[in-house]
Amino acid sequence: MDRLIGAHARLVAGLGTLAGIIFALMTVGIAIDVALRNLAGSGVGWLIELVEYAMPVATLLAAPWVLREGSHATVDLLVARLPPGAGRAVRVMANLLGLVVCLAVAWFGWKATALAAERGSLVFKTIVFPEWWVLALVPVGMSLLGLEFGRLLINAMRASPETGPESSGPQAPRA
Repeated sequence: MDRLIGAHARLVAGLGTLAGIIFALMTVGIAIDVALRNLAGSGVGWLIELVEYAMPVATLLAAPWVLREGSHATVDLLVARLPPGAGRAVRVMANLLGLVVCLAVAWFGWKATALAAERGSLVFKTIVFPEWWVLALVPVGMSLLGLEFGRLLINAMRASPETGPESSGPQAPRA
């Protein structure tokens, strides 16, 4: 089981790194496109379209890593003021809700991906490609994000009611 957990952690970290690389490439590509538009009068026609698809791809790849690292935006003003037992209950419910939503989106994402593949749907823009290529990232990303919510849910349920949010939240970033 420890090997599986370790493999999942490495996968999530690798996907976070890949997302960072994608964001960096988008930044460089847009800078090149802007420079070409200003200096040569025209840019790279397909680059903006590629960035349109790269943004949600990178976001879906990074989301599980961001949640694992505790780097997502949280508003815990109310939860921090609750008694520890009530705060724990809110964290359990929030993680359960996150898990359910992720699994629902993953389920419908798989259905949409299968339907697009079955129909042979294509995206027709500057770049033409099968629609399921983009759709397939939704169930994969949401499934991995659901696993992270499941991990946080288990940690929150195992935490004693007297402990604060540190016991059920994400692990501290590793050096």
